[in-house]
Amino acid sequence: MRALPSLLVAAAALALVAGPVAAQSPAASPAASAAPATPAPSFGAAWASVSCDELDIAADVAAFADCGYVTVPENRAAGTSDTIELGVVRMHSKSATPGTPLFVGTGGPGGSGIDFLGKAVYAAGNRWTDTWAPILADRDVIRFTQRGTQFAKPFLECPEYTGLDFQAALKGWTGKKLEKRIEAAYTACRDRLVAAGVDFAGYNTNESAADIVDIKTALGYDKIAYYGESYGTLLGQFLLRNHPDVLDAIVLDGIAPATPTLYSQMTDIPGAFQRFVDACNAQAPCKEQYGDLGKSVRDLVAKLDKDPVKLTVKDADGKDQTITVGSTAALGWLFITMYSGGMDLPANLANALKDPAAQAAKFAPSPATSTSYSRLQHLAVNCADDPNASLKQFNLKKAPDSLRAFIEDDGVRELIGCKVLGVPQLSDDSDALVTSDLPALLLNGGLDPATAAANGKVVQEGLPNSQYVLFPAGGHIQSSNPCAVGLIASFLKDPTAPVDTSCIQQAPVFRVLSPFTVKNADGSASMTIKLATPGWEDKGDGSYAFSGGVIQAALQVLPTSTAPDQAVKDALASLAPVEDSAIKGGPTLAGQPSRTASVDVEANGQTISGDAFAFSTPSATYVITIVTPLGDAARARYAEFLATVTVDPAP
Repeated sequence: MRALPSLLVAAAALALVAGPVAAQSPAASPAASAAPATPAPSFGAAWASVSCDELDIAADVAAFADCGYVTVPENRAAGTSDTIELGVVRMHSKSATPGTPLFVGTGGPGGSGIDFLGKAVYAAGNRWTDTWAPILADRDVIRFTQRGTQFAKPFLECPEYTGLDFQAALKGWTGKKLEKRIEAAYTACRDRLVAAGVDFAGYNTNESAADIVDIKTALGYDKIAYYGESYGTLLGQFLLRNHPDVLDAIVLDGIAPATPTLYSQMTDIPGAFQRFVDACNAQAPCKEQYGDLGKSVRDLVAKLDKDPVKLTVKDADGKDQTITVGSTAALGWLFITMYSGGMDLPANLANALKDPAAQAAKFAPSPATSTSYSRLQHLAVNCADDPNASLKQFNLKKAPDSLRAFIEDDGVRELIGCKVLGVPQLSDDSDALVTSDLPALLLNGGLDPATAAANGKVVQEGLPNSQYVLFPAGGHIQSSNPCAVGLIASFLKDPTAPVDTSCIQQAPVFRVLSPFTVKNADGSASMTIKLATPGWEDKGDGSYAFSGGVIQAALQVLPTSTAPDQAVKDALASLAPVEDSAIKGGPTLAGQPSRTASVDVEANGQTISGDAFAFSTPSATYVITIVTPLGDAARARYAEFLATVTVDPAP
């Protein structure tokens, strides 16, 4: 079984931490921040308490958590005496009679198991414990660092590789030249870690499953429930197969089956893009505004392959550098957009196609050489479990032309990594379907780009007491969706009862530029702006963003007794007085000549620009006021904005 594509998993983890998907149920969950209502179980000998600050845990979480390290063998299969340490955060339930504790296995492999609880994440308003309050209300929840990941000891980080894509964009490395740099980076990291005593043969899913048992024992628990997301679902299946006696129930979210026998079989990148093409085509507003998404992808790749973007950015030392950004980076950005449901994917694609240079900063590689993601743990796990032997196994000839280089790039990185690490393989029975009578809840997103919805059905064949739940509009992992959290909480209370799926959103909602309409007092006349032009984003209430910034538009429909010149003066009066001589002829709007004036004023050290346009028909006088801090840079974009103005009744 192979986990997420190596190019994408780190960015996906960051995306999930930085911005949970929108809630799909109306009620907000109460915050779960209180001292434990019952004494904690006694700790085992493998436990060592530490300050939660040492694990960078937010104060709101630390207030009701135990933080520490659990010492485990590095390589049980080899029988060596070397040990490693795993960071653990146990969040206490407020219940006087808490149920079976829930262990959370995170994705990757290589993702941090506790960064969702980090200080910076909570400071940004992404409070995981608030979202999971319904579960914490009934039971302790334990998050832990898988072996080799951030806040485990050792952390198998690889800074030489982390900054490589930026260096490649800076120095123009491609093809074999880039491959040599990738191999050199992996080799440097491997050699440094081996010299420090790391045994890469111990970093596999069998050992990680045994770690969970040791953490359970160190925390004084008898039985546990388990929730796994993405790669954590594979880890959960290994736990269920290798250590079934420790489990009361299991939840798998964004499912990676154990049965595939090659890394390349895990993720269907062409299929992921096609699902979004089909979903947009099925919704008239999306299809009308964005057209054929598949063609747009092909056109964007062709455009960037022919003319990559030259972008000036700051390097790690703060110096300006010019890098070259091409189609592989753009496709990676679009692919990551799918992880949280892809509501912005059509708009992102349209904007990138219209003006790649303006969007390139969003998909340019980062100059950072440090990350919470463990690249070498990802490789060690994947390369121990049926890695690909050659690029031919990625079926590149069958891939669409527009995606072939993107898929090849990911495959090459994985092949080189496995060659460098050379870890021993798990036995063939690791690929067998996991079978158990244990109650299980299986969750999949219908638009999941990394672990397709069909995966849940594969795993369900071995779990007769399981419930499979599809979130048709869901992306990869549902744990930030209050509806899904409610289902998990309900299942854990009674794993034998059917969960209530009535809260599930049945269709994706793509971000489109909705019409903005204003009527006069009696409703007899109206004016509408409907931006169908790619490059603009409707922010709501008359506020529109474009690649250079934001404008605020206000519409008015007045009686015909208000002359256009007076309407212009009145519209700008709150910013600055307008002299009659400053009013001049404006663009044709809704087929009518307009009058316009502009003002620029200083406010709080910033220049604010205001422009008003007014015209009359036999039905009404219509006024459009636009305010922006961008001056002429925004005014250059007004024409395409104003071109969408219509009035009813038509003149």
